[in-house]
Amino acid sequence: MSTPPTTVLDRYVGLADRVVTDPAILETELANIFAPDATVDITGTPVTGFPAILGFYRRFITMFAESRHLWQTTVDPDGALRAEWAASFRTPDGRLGVVAGVETAELDEGGLIVSLVNTYTVPPSVRR
Repeated sequence: MSTPPTTVLDRYVGLADRVVTDPAILETELANIFAPDATVDITGTPVTGFPAILGFYRRFITMFAESRHLWQTTVDPDGALRAEWAASFRTPDGRLGVVAGVETAELDEGGLIVSLVNTYTVPPSVRR
């Protein structure tokens, strides 16, 4: 059995679970994933530029105490990357939730993400 190649989008999705418990890695890891002028649209409100992206993720991860992602990445004919993903999570107040979606990433010549767009297929849902 062979191991599939790891793409920049695989590194990005894999980072999601780690940054919840170690937010300091955002500083170093995101710089190896996003181009300086990248645009990220996770929630319907795009942010552009590395400082704005870093700020977005610093705020975003505070909604989670723990998360577990599963995903599958494919490469489109035009070179864009597409990851279908699902996750379960625990909020800081102990509630459990689920969410799923598709993330599409366009890359620059150096292999960094210049555009990342998320579309929820299962919107975030938290058990009360």
